[in-house]
Amino acid sequence: YELLLMHMFAHGGLFHIAFNLMALFVLGPSVMERLGRLSLRSLLAFLALFFGSGLFGVALWLIINPSSTIPMLGASGAIFGLLGFLMRQPDPHGPPIPLASPAMARAFVEWIKLHLPLVLLFAIPMLFGSGFFGLAWEAHLGGFLGGLLLCGPLLGWFSDGPDWVYGD
Repeated sequence: YELLLMHMFAHGGLFHIAFNLMALFVLGPSVMERLGRLSLRSLLAFLALFFGSGLFGVALWLIINPSSTIPMLGASGAIFGLLGFLMRQPDPHGPPIPLASPAMARAFVEWIKLHLPLVLLFAIPMLFGSGFFGLAWEAHLGGFLGGLLLCGPLLGWFSDGPDWVYGD
Protein backbone atom coordinates (compact mmCIF):
# COMPACT_ATOMS: atom_id res chain seq x y z
CA TYR A 1 0.00 0.00 0.00
CA GLU A 2 2.91 2.37 0.56
CA LEU A 3 3.46 2.36 -3.21
CA LEU A 4 0.16 4.20 -3.60
CA LEU A 5 1.74 7.19 -1.83
CA MET A 6 5.26 6.76 -3.15
CA HIS A 7 4.31 7.67 -6.72
CA MET A 8 3.95 11.29 -5.53
CA PHE A 9 7.63 11.40 -4.58
CA ALA A 10 9.03 9.80 -7.75
CA HIS A 11 9.37 12.05 -10.79
CA GLY A 12 10.44 11.73 -14.40
CA GLY A 13 13.38 14.12 -14.17
CA LEU A 14 14.38 17.52 -12.85
CA PHE A 15 11.98 19.41 -15.10
CA HIS A 16 9.08 17.33 -13.78
CA ILE A 17 10.09 18.01 -10.17
CA ALA A 18 10.62 21.72 -10.88
CA PHE A 19 7.22 22.07 -12.54
CA ASN A 20 5.42 20.39 -9.63
CA LEU A 21 7.34 22.47 -7.06
CA MET A 22 6.54 25.67 -8.95
CA ALA A 23 2.83 24.79 -8.97
CA LEU A 24 2.98 23.95 -5.25
CA PHE A 25 4.73 27.26 -4.57
CA VAL A 26 2.02 29.17 -6.46
CA LEU A 27 -1.05 27.31 -5.14
CA GLY A 28 0.06 26.41 -1.60
CA PRO A 29 -0.25 29.85 0.01
CA SER A 30 -3.78 30.36 -1.36
CA VAL A 31 -4.87 26.98 -0.02
CA MET A 32 -3.24 27.64 3.37
CA GLU A 33 -4.99 31.02 3.57
CA ARG A 34 -8.34 29.26 3.27
CA LEU A 35 -7.44 26.66 5.89
CA GLY A 36 -6.91 29.22 8.65
CA ARG A 37 -4.12 30.55 10.80
CA LEU A 38 -0.79 28.82 10.39
CA SER A 39 -0.87 26.06 12.97
CA LEU A 40 -0.51 22.33 13.32
CA ARG A 41 -4.23 22.09 12.55
CA SER A 42 -4.00 23.96 9.23
CA LEU A 43 -0.84 22.05 8.29
CA LEU A 44 -2.61 18.73 8.91
CA ALA A 45 -5.53 19.92 6.77
CA PHE A 46 -3.14 20.85 3.95
CA LEU A 47 -1.40 17.48 4.16
CA ALA A 48 -4.75 15.66 4.20
CA LEU A 49 -5.81 17.59 1.08
CA PHE A 50 -2.50 17.01 -0.69
CA PHE A 51 -2.17 13.29 0.01
CA GLY A 52 -5.92 12.67 -0.26
CA SER A 53 -5.99 14.28 -3.71
CA GLY A 54 -2.93 12.28 -4.72
CA LEU A 55 -4.75 9.10 -3.67
CA PHE A 56 -7.84 10.13 -5.65
CA GLY A 57 -5.51 10.62 -8.63
CA VAL A 58 -3.88 7.21 -8.40
CA ALA A 59 -7.28 5.59 -7.80
CA LEU A 60 -8.78 7.00 -10.99
CA TRP A 61 -5.63 6.12 -12.92
CA LEU A 62 -5.80 2.52 -11.64
CA ILE A 63 -9.53 2.26 -12.42
CA ILE A 64 -8.98 3.35 -16.02
CA ASN A 65 -5.65 1.49 -16.47
CA PRO A 66 -5.95 -1.65 -14.33
CA SER A 67 -3.42 -3.71 -16.28
CA SER A 68 -0.97 -0.98 -17.32
CA THR A 69 2.72 -1.68 -16.97
CA ILE A 70 3.62 2.00 -17.41
CA PRO A 71 4.59 3.60 -14.08
CA MET A 72 2.69 6.65 -12.92
CA LEU A 73 5.05 9.22 -11.44
CA GLY A 74 4.72 12.63 -9.85
CA ALA A 75 2.61 14.73 -7.54
CA SER A 76 0.47 16.25 -10.28
CA GLY A 77 -2.71 14.58 -9.00
CA ALA A 78 -2.09 16.13 -5.59
CA ILE A 79 -1.31 19.51 -7.19
CA PHE A 80 -4.52 19.38 -9.20
CA GLY A 81 -6.33 18.61 -5.94
CA LEU A 82 -5.19 22.02 -4.74
CA LEU A 83 -6.75 23.52 -7.88
CA GLY A 84 -10.02 21.68 -7.21
CA PHE A 85 -10.02 22.91 -3.62
CA LEU A 86 -9.48 26.52 -4.75
CA MET A 87 -12.21 26.27 -7.38
CA ARG A 88 -14.67 25.19 -4.72
CA GLN A 89 -13.39 27.73 -2.15
CA PRO A 90 -12.63 30.89 -4.17
CA ASP A 91 -13.38 33.27 -1.27
CA PRO A 92 -11.22 32.74 1.83
CA HIS A 93 -14.00 34.22 3.97
CA GLY A 94 -17.02 32.53 2.43
CA PRO A 95 -18.43 29.01 2.53
CA PRO A 96 -17.45 26.47 -0.13
CA ILE A 97 -19.45 26.54 -3.34
CA PRO A 98 -21.95 23.64 -3.36
CA LEU A 99 -20.82 20.95 -5.77
CA ALA A 100 -24.10 20.65 -7.69
CA SER A 101 -24.87 24.32 -8.18
CA PRO A 102 -24.99 26.93 -10.94
CA ALA A 103 -22.17 28.77 -9.16
CA MET A 104 -19.92 25.69 -9.47
CA ALA A 105 -20.82 25.34 -13.15
CA ARG A 106 -19.94 29.03 -13.73
CA ALA A 107 -16.65 28.64 -11.82
CA PHE A 108 -15.77 25.59 -13.92
CA VAL A 109 -16.53 27.36 -17.23
CA GLU A 110 -14.51 30.42 -16.15
CA TRP A 111 -11.59 28.20 -15.11
CA ILE A 112 -11.61 26.48 -18.52
CA LYS A 113 -11.67 29.83 -20.31
CA LEU A 114 -8.76 31.14 -18.24
CA HIS A 115 -6.69 27.97 -18.65
CA LEU A 116 -7.51 26.88 -22.20
CA PRO A 117 -3.91 25.94 -23.11
CA LEU A 118 -3.70 23.71 -20.02
CA VAL A 119 -7.07 22.13 -20.83
CA LEU A 120 -5.91 21.40 -24.39
CA LEU A 121 -2.68 19.91 -23.06
CA PHE A 122 -4.76 17.33 -21.18
CA ALA A 123 -7.45 16.89 -23.85
CA ILE A 124 -4.98 15.78 -26.53
CA PRO A 125 -3.73 12.71 -24.59
CA MET A 126 -7.33 11.85 -23.70
CA LEU A 127 -8.24 11.80 -27.39
CA PHE A 128 -5.17 9.99 -28.71
CA GLY A 129 -4.20 7.80 -25.77
CA SER A 130 -2.04 8.89 -22.87
CA GLY A 131 0.63 6.23 -23.50
CA PHE A 132 1.71 8.12 -26.63
CA PHE A 133 2.26 11.38 -24.73
CA GLY A 134 3.36 10.06 -21.33
CA LEU A 135 0.83 12.22 -19.52
CA ALA A 136 -1.40 10.58 -16.91
CA TRP A 137 -4.49 12.73 -17.47
CA GLU A 138 -6.45 10.28 -15.33
CA ALA A 139 -4.35 11.11 -12.27
CA HIS A 140 -4.71 14.84 -12.87
CA LEU A 141 -8.48 14.56 -13.21
CA GLY A 142 -8.75 12.25 -10.19
CA GLY A 143 -6.72 14.65 -8.05
CA PHE A 144 -8.84 17.59 -9.18
CA LEU A 145 -12.04 15.73 -8.30
CA GLY A 146 -10.48 14.77 -4.97
CA GLY A 147 -9.81 18.42 -4.17
CA LEU A 148 -13.39 19.33 -5.04
CA LEU A 149 -14.77 16.55 -2.84
CA LEU A 150 -12.38 17.03 0.10
CA CYS A 151 -12.90 20.79 0.33
CA GLY A 152 -16.09 20.76 2.39
CA PRO A 153 -15.09 18.09 4.90
CA LEU A 154 -11.61 19.54 5.41
CA LEU A 155 -12.93 23.02 6.03
CA GLY A 156 -15.50 21.60 8.44
CA TRP A 157 -13.01 19.47 10.36
CA PHE A 158 -9.90 21.62 10.40
CA SER A 159 -10.53 25.25 9.56
CA ASP A 160 -10.71 27.93 12.19
CA GLY A 161 -11.05 30.79 9.72
CA PRO A 162 -8.56 32.86 7.74
CA ASP A 163 -5.55 34.35 9.48
CA TRP A 164 -6.19 37.84 8.10
CA VAL A 165 -9.22 39.93 7.25
CA TYR A 166 -9.50 42.85 4.89
CA GLY A 167 -9.55 46.17 6.69
CA ASP A 168 -12.32 48.73 6.25
